[in-house]
Amino acid sequence: MKNKKTILIISFILCSLAVLPFYHEHFTFDTYVAFNTNLYTYGYTVMLSQARVTSYLMFVLFNLLKFNNQQICVFNNIVCCIVSSLSILYFYKMLNELMPKSNKIILYLFSFITIINPYTIELFYYVESVSMCLSILFVLLAVKYLVFNKKTNYLLSFIFVLLAYISYQPTVTLFPILTIYFLFMKNKNVKDNYKDSIISIMFFLIIGLLSVFFIKYIININDYKLTNDFRSYYLIRQFKYFIKYFFVDNVGFTLRYFWLYFLIILIILLLIISIIKKKYVYFINYLIITVISIILSILPLLVNGESYVAMRLYIGTITIFILGIIYIYKLLSNKKNILISVLLSIILICDIAVCYRINNNQVIVNNLEKKDALFIKNQIDKYEKNNPKINYIILLYDINREKIIIAPFMGSKHTLYNKKQYVLLYYYGVHQLKDIYYSYDKEIYDNFRGIDFHDLTEKNIIFKDDIMYICLY
Repeated sequence: MKNKKTILIISFILCSLAVLPFYHEHFTFDTYVAFNTNLYTYGYTVMLSQARVTSYLMFVLFNLLKFNNQQICVFNNIVCCIVSSLSILYFYKMLNELMPKSNKIILYLFSFITIINPYTIELFYYVESVSMCLSILFVLLAVKYLVFNKKTNYLLSFIFVLLAYISYQPTVTLFPILTIYFLFMKNKNVKDNYKDSIISIMFFLIIGLLSVFFIKYIININDYKLTNDFRSYYLIRQFKYFIKYFFVDNVGFTLRYFWLYFLIILIILLLIISIIKKKYVYFINYLIITVISIILSILPLLVNGESYVAMRLYIGTITIFILGIIYIYKLLSNKKNILISVLLSIILICDIAVCYRINNNQVIVNNLEKKDALFIKNQIDKYEKNNPKINYIILLYDINREKIIIAPFMGSKHTLYNKKQYVLLYYYGVHQLKDIYYSYDKEIYDNFRGIDFHDLTEKNIIFKDDIMYICLY
């Protein structure tokens, strides 16, 4: 694993396997809206309103090139795999510098799992995926110039953090986490460690405030405000929800409380090994980065108005588990390399397999959406032959609004939680002038009361003059 080209080629192949289904056309809710709105307009109104300048430039580029969604999917997959391979290489080089006597294969496996896992794989879903993956690469470059340069370069580090922030904010939580982690692994000068650790957190906070200034005053979104407000009860509520969704519900990825128990086991193991080896700084450092990762992970949600949480928003939090295992490996003085290599290889294979399954299930859901969209189009065309033209679509829901269509195992829980996607696909692709509403018209609603549909058929649709009522399943 000494050859950079070898690492990049292997990483690209493994990344490509993990996201292989995404060479097929795929959609997210944001993709529907982006194409329906117009890529340039969506980039300006949505990406710039979140200070995601790099993402905005991606929308401008695709709009100029007149790329359709299939072309964007292929382009994003290839470029994201290249960018992620570079991120793996940089992370590997950092670990190798700190643990030069360690098994190189083990260091590579640690690096790959850190960059490509079911939480980071969500970055490949979107029209702006390239900028989201670039954000991680920029973070690693910022860490490099702050921790690993022969002469610390605060300016370059700040610039790369800024680039990461204007690409995708939630991944920037990795910057202070990795900076503090690597500083304490590398240096024995505790004063310098704390100084640079505080600087990394200050960079994170300053750039967050700059993004607010940019949104409000430079692109003139005058009604911009932080998510709701900063009243204490709201912050506590958001923080509790953020913690519960990850440590209790596990973002629907594994069994409830899995990550909480795992973290407790890691902390106990690290404490025991630190006491035996008399290297308490590792344990203290790990507690610090764990607390920081949890606190900082919620800040981008508050700054940029996110109203929900998803797996990609926990990238900083999930990384602390991998970092904890690396600490344990270092403290054990690199013993039992063969056993650890086998275990990590199995984890890597499972990692790629789970990422593949998550992506494949997204494509399955999209195919179902296309099928239903075509059915809606055909029903409207059939009705309009002898009746008034449909001008409005009214959405209704059956008794069971959330249906799991893929088994909820290892990140493969896919729900049809937002049935508006079907209509948006149809809406953007066929009848762009139609208006979509939500309504509880009693006469129509009574027709669907208590029914649990399992497919979209003629029974789900009622036409009335220029209105089509759809009861989504």
